[in-house]
Amino acid sequence: MSMLQKLTPEPRLWATSGTWGEAEIVGSSRGVLVSLSGRNYDTFGHQRISSALASLTPAEARRLAHLLREASAVADIATPDHRVWSDATVADVAAHLDRRAAQ
Repeated sequence: MSMLQKLTPEPRLWATSGTWGEAEIVGSSRGVLVSLSGRNYDTFGHQRISSALASLTPAEARRLAHLLREASAVADIATPDHRVWSDATVADVAAHLDRRAAQ
């Protein structure tokens, strides 16, 4: 018998990704699962990937949502265009670093 359980008929899922990495949030009857994967570049221009996974209770998820709303309000004031570095800028820098490392 399989150890996998269907937690809810249709878990709610939100996901986004970019050159910076990926974020996924899944809500179910047992709580909220947050998965983050970040892509960064070391000083030699090599890509490094790090990941984190958290299982949150509904109360912890509500607290995280509150903190994210507060952080978003601060970010709106600090960077009205919502991005200091666009995905295209990050990709350009990475390509430059890759060319420099190959020399």
